[in-house]
Amino acid sequence: MRRLFPIILLSFAFIPHAVAQAVQFSATAVQTAAEGKTMTSKLYVGDGVVRTETSHEGQTRISIMDKKRRIAWMLNPEKQEYVERRGPAPSAQDKPSRPQVPDEPGSPCQEGREGFTCNKLGVENINGRQTEKWEFITTQQGQTMRAIFWFDRKLRTPVRKEFPGSHVSELRDIREGTQPAHLFTVPQGYKKIEFPAREQGSGANPGDHPR
Repeated sequence: MRRLFPIILLSFAFIPHAVAQAVQFSATAVQTAAEGKTMTSKLYVGDGVVRTETSHEGQTRISIMDKKRRIAWMLNPEKQEYVERRGPAPSAQDKPSRPQVPDEPGSPCQEGREGFTCNKLGVENINGRQTEKWEFITTQQGQTMRAIFWFDRKLRTPVRKEFPGSHVSELRDIREGTQPAHLFTVPQGYKKIEFPAREQGSGANPGDHPR
C-alpha cells in the first residue's frame, strides 16, 4: 500500500506531465524533510517540456524532460556530459491532454478507486497564489495514509504538498511567462555517455516525476 499511494498521487505531481501545458512558468521548488533538512531546485516549465536544476553537496544536476518527443536527458555540467532515456515513439493516435485537477474527469479522484478518497478542504493563498486545498486518504490492509495538496488551477499543478510525518514540498517565486527554448536542449559541447549500469532496467520513463 505504501507504494500504491505515491503511484496514485503521481497524477498530481509538481511537474506538469501532460503535453498540453497552457501556462509556462519558472519557480523554486523546496522540499523539507520531517527532520528539517531541505533540498532546493529550480524548475522551468515550457510547452510540454520541463527543466529541473538541483544542487547537492556542491554538485549540480540538471534534468530535461520532453514529453512531446518522449525523451529525457540528465546533464552533468561539471563534466559536460549527459545521458539520454527514450520512451516509445509518439504516434498519430496520441491526443494532447491537460494536467488533471481532482474535480475533473479522468483524475484518480473521479475514477472511484477502492480505498482512495478525496476531500476538498477549501481555498487558500499559498505564496501569493490562489489555490484549492485537497486531502487524499488511502486505506489498505488496515493502514491509512494521508496527503494534502494545494492546487493552482491556472497552472494546473499543486504548489504545495504535505505528507504528514514525512516531508513538505512547495513551489516559491513562481513567475509566469514563456521560457527560453535553450533551457530544454542539451548544450553544444556536451558528451553523450551511457546510462550507469545500476540504472539500467529501472523502468523509469521520460517525464516521470523526480522522487
